[in-house]
Amino acid sequence: MATEVIKKIWEDSLIAVESCLIPQLYGPIEKERRVLNTRQVSVLNWALDFLKQFFHADCADLGLPINALETRKYVHDAKLIDAYFRELKKLKSDYELSLIHGREKEYLLRLIRVRIEKEDGLTNTERDEGRKWHWGAGIF
Repeated sequence: MATEVIKKIWEDSLIAVESCLIPQLYGPIEKERRVLNTRQVSVLNWALDFLKQFFHADCADLGLPINALETRKYVHDAKLIDAYFRELKKLKSDYELSLIHGREKEYLLRLIRVRIEKEDGLTNTERDEGRKWHWGAGIF
């Protein structure tokens, strides 16, 4: 039973890291939400690694095996951190390729959405084009 509780806390930790990186796919984006800077993403990457080692605990007593920690959600969060600073065009291309291969990567769509809405330096035309693309992807 303790192992199941630890697994649940691990999953909740992963959800917390993800929610710091990107908002939900639907609904309004929080007014205060901003695209994170390099240092902030680096801290989240460090936190993800730290939490993994904490829950593993060298597999002593109640520590979980590494393969139990490297869940789909963990891999998803690690890939999200890796993709966070890709150019918007590259993110769109990666998302479209994921659809072609039948492995939709929702986290890319969510990242694209927050970048279109909250990234500094985009012109109104770029935002409008991004919204049209996002709408064409079936979301927004």
